[in-house]
Amino acid sequence: MLLSAPAMPPRRTPEIRTWVSSSRRRPRAGTAFFLGLSGLVVVMILTTALGDNGALHLLDLRSQRAALSDRAFDFLRRNEALRRQIVRISQDDRYLEAVAREKLGLVRDREIVYRFPEDDELPVPGDGVR
Repeated sequence: MLLSAPAMPPRRTPEIRTWVSSSRRRPRAGTAFFLGLSGLVVVMILTTALGDNGALHLLDLRSQRAALSDRAFDFLRRNEALRRQIVRISQDDRYLEAVAREKLGLVRDREIVYRFPEDDELPVPGDGVR
């Protein structure tokens, strides 16, 4: 008996596919739509951020509101101090006298007022003043 080699299936050669691109390809309609929509979104974002009533204007308004709020708080604090001073002046005669002496320079009868020059008004020794 003659031995023969088992039959092998025929060899297949792989298919080679080539892709040929054309230099004159037209853009798809979806690409143009996407570019147009992207441009519109960019314009809307810029308008929202930099426009007359945009985000930058909003930030400026918030800082102005904070400054005005601080100023209003200072006014309220000063008003409260003035109210306390009015009540104290109307009820406390000693306080009223102290305020009158300080603000108006008032003195009692038979009081002697001594006035001393300020430090910058004092003569410097050696300036010819004896």
